[in-house]
Amino acid sequence: MSSVLPSPANGYLWTAEIELTPETFNSVFGSIHGRLVDCEAITIDAQAAIGQLLAITAEGARLLIEDTTVQNNAILELTQARFTQIAQEYDELQNGGLKAPRVQVNALPGYASTALNVQATLEAIGAEVVYRRRRINVWSLFMGGD
Repeated sequence: MSSVLPSPANGYLWTAEIELTPETFNSVFGSIHGRLVDCEAITIDAQAAIGQLLAITAEGARLLIEDTTVQNNAILELTQARFTQIAQEYDELQNGGLKAPRVQVNALPGYASTALNVQATLEAIGAEVVYRRRRINVWSLFMGGD
């Protein structure tokens, strides 16, 4: 019998001189068994790593969606509040109220300029418009009279 047994080092070379004995069988399949066990361990480790990556990815996506949802809800609440405010102001205008809370005024020489003065001025203009609208009639249009 040859002293060189088939092994990974010689590519499991099996010559005619090598007898099939328990020793040769165990040398070949023992080596293959060891490598199969190593491959299975690597496969299990790879599957565990893939599982961990999927879990991390899913958690990251969940957190991203959760943060985006919170931000979008905050923007939506601000938009709804602003819409409600604008709708109320529109209703006030439709119901005859003439408000100027956000009108920016600069003082004119000799006049005190405040939001209340602006409000009073706008109300006076509104009253004048209503008065002049009432004064327009057929006589004033065609004859030039009041």
